[in-house]
Formats: sequence, C-alpha cells, structure tokens
Amino acid sequence: LTFLNTTIGDSNLIYSWDFAAGDLANVPIYDTLGIDYNSSAYIDGFSIVVDPITDSIFSFVSDYHNSQIVRMSFGTNIDGIATVETIIDSVQNAVGSDFINVNGNWYGFVCDVSDGINRLDFGTSLSNYPSVSHLSLGLIVSYAISVREDSGKYYGFVGNFNGNITRIDFDTNITNITPTTTNLNIAGLSQPAYLTIKKFCNSWVGLVSDFGDGIITQLNFATGLNSTITPVNLGVLGNGGASGVDMIEEDCNIYGFVSYRSDANFYKLSYGNTISSNPVPSTIKIGRAHVWTPVTDQ
Repeated sequence: LTFLNTTIGDSNLIYSWDFAAGDLANVPIYDTLGIDYNSSAYIDGFSIVVDPITDSIFSFVSDYHNSQIVRMSFGTNIDGIATVETIIDSVQNAVGSDFINVNGNWYGFVCDVSDGINRLDFGTSLSNYPSVSHLSLGLIVSYAISVREDSGKYYGFVGNFNGNITRIDFDTNITNITPTTTNLNIAGLSQPAYLTIKKFCNSWVGLVSDFGDGIITQLNFATGLNSTITPVNLGVLGNGGASGVDMIEEDCNIYGFVSYRSDANFYKLSYGNTISSNPVPSTIKIGRAHVWTPVTDQ
C-alpha cells in the first residue's frame, strides 16, 4: 500500500491517516500502570513522547520533591510493561515538561519552579541519557512549558504562577542559551498552571488551566506564534484548581481535555472539525488525576 501526497504551496502542511477513527468519541477504558516508583515522590509533570521513526513510546515524569526526571520506556506497546529509571536528579522542584525533535535530535524542556528552564539534550534517541543545561530566564514560579516550531523559528510558552504566560523566542536555534522573553499579559489569568499550544487547520490555538480560580482559557493566535493572542474564557468545568490540559485531533474532529486537582473527573471539550469559541463540554469519570496527556495510535 503506497500513499502519495500531491499537495503543493504550503510548507507548514501537517497530515495523517487514522485507521481507528472515532476512538476519542467513545467512553474510555482505563487502568493503572501498577508502577510503584517512590513513596516520597510528588509527581507534578508528565509527558508522553512517541518517536515517529522507531514507534518507540516514552513517558517522562517530573518528581517535584526529589528533583528528579524519571523515564518510562514502553517499547512500541503502550499497554506493555514499562522499564522505569531515573535519568536526572538535579532539576530542583521539577514540574511541567515538553519535548521536541529538531533535525533528528531530541530535546526536552523542564520547568523548575524557580527562575528558568532546564534543557535536556538526548541526541538522536530518547533512550539516551541527556545532558542538562539550565537557562536562567528570570521567570517567576515557572510551572509548565509548551515548545513549538513555526516557520523555522522555535518558541516556548511558559505558564507562571504569578499570573503571566511568558513567550520564549529561541529564534532559529533551539539550543540558544540567551533567548529573549516576553510577558504576554493575557487578561483573565491569575495562576496559569498547565498549558498546551497546538496547530489545527493551519491555525495555532492553546488551552490554559488556571489553578487559582479553575477557569479554562482558550488562546487564539491571529497568525503565527509571535502574533496577537485573543483569550476566550471557557469557564470553570470542574472542582478545585484546574491542572492538566491537552488538545488532539482525531477522525477530523478536535478535542480538548482538562483535569482538576480536587475532582474525580476528566472533562472533554468537543470542537467538531474547526476551532471555535464555544466547544461542547462533557464529563469523563475515570477517577482523580492531576496531569495527563493523550497518545495517538501507532
């Protein structure tokens, strides 16, 4: 079976084929991993990364109390038994993280609830042990980060508990050790905790959870990632501080997902096939959770 993409004229084209359409419209089946990592751990950051070349699946867990980053290696089966190991023990008060592949090399970015971000350099494989570079950026309680490429330039968006979202401009070099920062001063945020930035139908959009008042805010970018942002208040979906958020497209439909620290439910935002300012919320009862992330079919 051979596929040929004949689309021209859009260098930012993102496309995929889904052979299990409609999964996210269904009621999920869930289970615990059964991993007893560390009784003293406080897990406050969680990312799943799939290597598109090898189909290998990795999860990276931030242990706030022990200043550690823990890697879980699943091989190519997310339902399999993961190999668990601590790969870093020097990221003080580690929290939110994100990962990106640039020209065949993998990089991770981890917030440390102090003044900056820690960059993890893995080289060509996420199974390697990374080197760590601390970027002291003068941030205040940096809690979560989303790193994206747009038109050849790299940006990081950081949620800070002081009420701001900060944009980090790496320009064309993801390893830039002196990137510029801009406080975006988005209206309506008091304690922005977790955030995600995604591109759907050639438009950038984000979701931000506010730990202070539980409000979920949608970020609509005018054009690129350095353009004007229009915030949309989507309201309070659950109880307690809002925490993990993510967005994903499946079967030509776009979904957002939200969790709350003091709530036994997840919340799904159904956008349909285009991003709008009034997604339809629904409740998913799967037990209390703090942060989460979806992983697509392989």
